[in-house]
Amino acid sequence: MIVRFYQKLVKLFYLPLLEDLAKEIGCKLVFHHLPDRYIPAIMSCEMTQTWRTAGLDILKGQNHFTIGKIVNGMSTRFDRNAPEYQSWLGGYTMKLSTDKSWTVKDYCMLAVADQNSWLRWYGDPKPFTIVDGWKYCDVGEIKLGPYSGTLYEGGFTTHSDVGITHNTLRFRFALYGQAALYNLANANLDLEPRNFAPRASGFGYEKLGGRVYLGVFDIKPRVKVVLYGNGIVLTTGRGLRTDTFDVLRDDLIKTMKSCEIIEV
Repeated sequence: MIVRFYQKLVKLFYLPLLEDLAKEIGCKLVFHHLPDRYIPAIMSCEMTQTWRTAGLDILKGQNHFTIGKIVNGMSTRFDRNAPEYQSWLGGYTMKLSTDKSWTVKDYCMLAVADQNSWLRWYGDPKPFTIVDGWKYCDVGEIKLGPYSGTLYEGGFTTHSDVGITHNTLRFRFALYGQAALYNLANANLDLEPRNFAPRASGFGYEKLGGRVYLGVFDIKPRVKVVLYGNGIVLTTGRGLRTDTFDVLRDDLIKTMKSCEIIEV
């Protein structure tokens, strides 16, 4: 009952704001393929204040993403044994405040600010995300219709979002928001807030590495699109190293190449 009511509020008040945001930015994203291992929908949220607070030269910004599918009542993003553990897949759209040229590291800082904000929502008392020590390499051109971008492969170091989140109002708001936005993005879904609540583990907010693809596109003056998809690197029991990026790589690329950039 509460979920349905919340969805009505989101549809009535928040979705029109996102539509206006896309017009202010100048473009929107449509993904025509999503891998079976992820939730079959893309949810969107505004990123303007998050990026400005992080000191980035953003006039308006929006995030479009999905995470691991629901298995046994919980997204596999929160399952340490799943390939989708701590994985994101989606893209950013943004309009810059000035004509200043951006470096690859500038684009990385979009994700750094995004991840740290997410960790705060999930109760991490000391959010931590850096790209220092990781090299970003140009691995070729990526074409989406009339748009040609550059694909980079690199990495980051961060915390997991699985920890002691406490039952705060902020946390509950995040859970209801995700369920509503995914359900509205795909009418065949019937997700619940509990699907986005990690279960307690012995690895609270653990430090881990990530490997990522970034696809950077210039759409028109000061309008940019950055596609992203990542896996993680962690050390499991007995010193064994798990690298999910190699497992997810083909799915990430296929999804990124399915993206349609629509100017609005």
